[in-house]
Parts: sequence; C-alpha cells; structure tokens
Amino acid sequence: MSLRLTPAIGSLIWFLCAAVAMAEFTVSGVIDPQTAPTNPWFWELDETLWVGGREDFYYYSYPSPDPRASVVVDGGSLLATRSLMIGAAPGWIAEMTITGHGTKVATECCGSRNGDVVVGGEGNGRLLVDDGAWLHLSDGASLQVHDRAEIRGDTTLVTLDGEIILSGLGTELVVSDGAKVRSVGGNSSNLSMYDYSRLTITGQNSVLEVDGAFEIGSEHQLLVGAGIAIENGAAFYSYSNSPSVIRYGSELSLDGGTVFNQQDLTLAGTLSGHGLVTAHKNFLLEVGQTGRIEAGVDETLGLVKRVHNEGAAFAKGGEIAFHDEYTGYEGSEITLQEGAVRFDKDHPARHAGVLVALAGLNHVHGDFESEAPGSVVVANDALLTFHNDLVSRGEVRVMGGGALLVYGDAEFESGNLFATVNSSDSPIVVLGDLNIHGQLNVGLGIALDEIEPGLSFKLAEAGGITGAFDSLDLPNLPGTLALTPEVTDTSFALRVVDLAVELPGDFNGDGSVDSADFTVWRDGLELGLYHQQDHAVWVENFGMTFASVSAASVPEPSACLMLLAATVGLPRRRALRAHS
Repeated sequence: MSLRLTPAIGSLIWFLCAAVAMAEFTVSGVIDPQTAPTNPWFWELDETLWVGGREDFYYYSYPSPDPRASVVVDGGSLLATRSLMIGAAPGWIAEMTITGHGTKVATECCGSRNGDVVVGGEGNGRLLVDDGAWLHLSDGASLQVHDRAEIRGDTTLVTLDGEIILSGLGTELVVSDGAKVRSVGGNSSNLSMYDYSRLTITGQNSVLEVDGAFEIGSEHQLLVGAGIAIENGAAFYSYSNSPSVIRYGSELSLDGGTVFNQQDLTLAGTLSGHGLVTAHKNFLLEVGQTGRIEAGVDETLGLVKRVHNEGAAFAKGGEIAFHDEYTGYEGSEITLQEGAVRFDKDHPARHAGVLVALAGLNHVHGDFESEAPGSVVVANDALLTFHNDLVSRGEVRVMGGGALLVYGDAEFESGNLFATVNSSDSPIVVLGDLNIHGQLNVGLGIALDEIEPGLSFKLAEAGGITGAFDSLDLPNLPGTLALTPEVTDTSFALRVVDLAVELPGDFNGDGSVDSADFTVWRDGLELGLYHQQDHAVWVENFGMTFASVSAASVPEPSACLMLLAATVGLPRRRALRAHS
C-alpha cells in the first residue's frame, strides 16, 4: 500500500512521496498546514489540521484552487493533531475518512480550538469513521457536526469528554452497525441539537452515550425542529444529574431502540415509536402542553418513568405502556384508535383529562381513575375495554353504537353519565360490581315512532349493581309515554310506560305519588323488592297523579285556535308540561 498525495490546484500542491506497506495517508486537494506526512504510519501536527483551506475559498484570486479536499487515514496509521476542521471555512467541500482496525486519529488540547473536531460549518464537511477505527478527542474537546458525520462498524469507536453539538439545516450524525460514541466527561458531556439536525443510532449494539444531559431542539423554533431516531437494537444513554429536554417541534423516535435517561425529561415535542424509554423509577417524564407520545400500528412504546401528562398520548393500532406512576392533568388527552394503553399494576392511573376511544377495539390495562373535570368518551361504534377497575369522578360518555366493557369493578362516583341506548344491547357491561352515583343523561338510538309501552332500553349489566343516580335527565316521549328506570341486582334498564296507566313511584298503586309510597319503598328495600334507584324515581315524580297526567296530555292550542278563542270567547285550556 502506498502514500498517495494528489496535487491541489493553486499554491498547495503535493506529489506522491513514498511507498510503504500496510499503512497510508491519502491527501487530495487543499489542506492547511501544507506539511505532508513523512511517515506512512504516523503523522503528527503541532497545530490544527484544516481539510479544505482555513480562509474563505471565495477570497482566492483567479485561478482559484479546486474547492474539494479530502484526507484518508487507514491501514493502522496514527494522526495526531491539535484540532480538526473539516470543511469549516466558507466555500470548501471537504471529507475525512478514518478507517480500518488499529487506525487512530487523536486531537490534543492546546490553543483556542481546544482539541475540537468540527465537521462543516460555513463550508461543507463529511466525516466517516468505520471498520474498527478510533477517533479520540482530547480533554474538554467537543464534536461539532454542522453537515454530516457517520460512525459505523462493529468495534468502531469515538471517544471524548466534551459536548456533542449538532446544528444547521440538513445536519446529520449517524452511528450504525455496532459502532460506539462515548462522551464521558461528567455533566459537561452534553448532547445539544439545534435547528433541523438529525441523529440516527441504528443496528444491534450501536450506542451513543453521554455523561451529561441532552437537549433536542431550540426554544425559539416555530415549526420543525431536531430529531433523534434509535433503531434496530441500538441504544442511547444519558447519565446526567441534570434534566433533559425535547423541545416543541422536535422528536425522539424509536424503532426497536432503547433510551436510558438517568434524570428527569421534559417533553414539549414528540416521543414516538416502538421501543423502551427507561430510567431509575424515581425520575420523571414531564409531558408539557405541546408534548405528544405516539405508538403506531403494531408498535409498543414502554415508559419506565413516572409520567406527568399535560399533553397528549395517542395509540393508533399500537400500545403505550406506563411502567410507573401516571398522572394526567386537566387538558391532557389519551386517544385510542384500535389501540391500547397499559398502566403499572402497582399504581392506579389518575387522569383529569380526556380518555377517548375513537374507533375499533381499544384496551386499558391497569386500574384507571378518571378525575374531575376529566372524561371517558367512547365514540360511535367503538369498543373500550378496561381490563381492571374503573373509577370515574368526571363524565362518562358512550355514544351511539359504542360500548364500555369493564372486566373488574366500576364506580361512577360523581359527575355525569351520558349514554345512547337502544332496545338490543347494553352500552355498559361490567363483569364485577357497578356502583352508580351522579347524574344520568340518556339519548335514544331509535326513532320516536318506534316507541311503545313496555319497550325496554338496556343501559348497563353488571355482576352486581349498588347505589343510585342522584338525578335523571331522560328524553321526552310522545303523548303520555315516559321512561322510567327498571333496576335489578345485575341490570339497569329504562322501560317505556304510559303514565295514563302506570305512575312510576306509585308503589302502593293508589294513583298518586306521595309520602305513603316512600313507606312502601323503604319496607320493600329491606326485603329486596325495590332498589335504591327507585327512591330517585319517587323523588322525581313526587306529587304526580293520574289527573295531572291527563291534564298534561292535552295538546297546546295552536296560534290560530288561540286567536279564535280570543275573538269568539272560547275558553282557553291551560297546558301542563308533559312529565319526563
């Protein structure tokens, strides 16, 4: 193998110098300083190496040199330089390749550059470290990528103890095929990503680790920010004692990857995909109002952190698993579309936002407590299954064709239950016990002209039903028809009655709902003849008589009839509001 120095156009011209075996440096185009390596095994510079010139290429007088430059270090060679600048000056297009087992490039800490490696900037730069080579930066030095750098290959290694900085439109750092990048200088070893930069860690055993925190995106960006992708068995580690942040517009996406973040993480952007985000259990993932957690089709996103959610979690065909405490605040959302959410079995989820099942079959694993003013919503034709217990202190809405299934116990402690009922299926099924309170609001899933006395609308079925709704908001029916609850130990239905024939709450059958009926209900409750909900019916209809129903059933006169009554002296009939 030989040393090849391709001549540069202009003042910096090198010629082929020597022939050596096994190791070589290959230099093409303009570099600065102009000193060529004299030993194919070892090249030492006491100053910064610029691949491409250090001055603005466009300042050169005609004829200018070719703006392209490259340096290849391979075959077990060693390059030692103070700092390394690859296409950093304006106008230059520069590349550096460090390749082969035993090949090493090291920077030394001296001067203002402090051992930094800078790729791109005002020019265009490319850095490739592969096939078992090693790039080592001196104490406190930083790796700054403003264009593209790729670290690839099993046993390929980049080490430093300073900051890793990615910034600039189109900037990308790729760590692949088992390569390792390690910044191990304590809390100063941060990963900082700005503008539209990208970091991709891909391939089994590929690793990027920093002792410091990581910051993805700029706090001043408006739309699209920086992004990290961790794929195919790769991992990213942050051992910082300081919090990390994913800013608005930025994204951390997983596709079979793992993130270990030792400290708290603030999410104002997006965390998505299939993989695991883990930490010591006492640390926190704080999802801000603009933050979003996503799991797509066949994806499972696991979060081994305490989670405080003020933003959104969306499982569309996938699953989001919270393996520690979860708290959702007012304004937060969990949206399922043929998706699932899983909560830690030792920590009931407490959610004061909205949990909505949009479509298809949806699942909630773990105990779930919906806190006021939050709500649980099942959209039209969707099925939402709670595999454990459900407690609601806010609203529960089950829309037409939707269904709510609870494998454990369910308790509606307060708030409202809105449900659309029909004559065939119960929109709410609880395999355990159902305890009911609050207000019941009902909509009908059939046309009014199909309603007749005796028709029953199923609302809920359960292993056991206790409690009672404090108030009922039931739809008005034609004529003297009305809905009345019909409750057993295991079912809750609404039956259509004709108030001209039957008065709900008239337990003694004397044609009026009065205090005597309370005594009948009280005595019958102890014998199991009545339910607690029957008391609410009695309260709702207290004072009603067949006479009042008959009077209320008289239609309201039309405007023309009222005018006629005024002109010819016909008596006006007072209309009473139909009971509902």
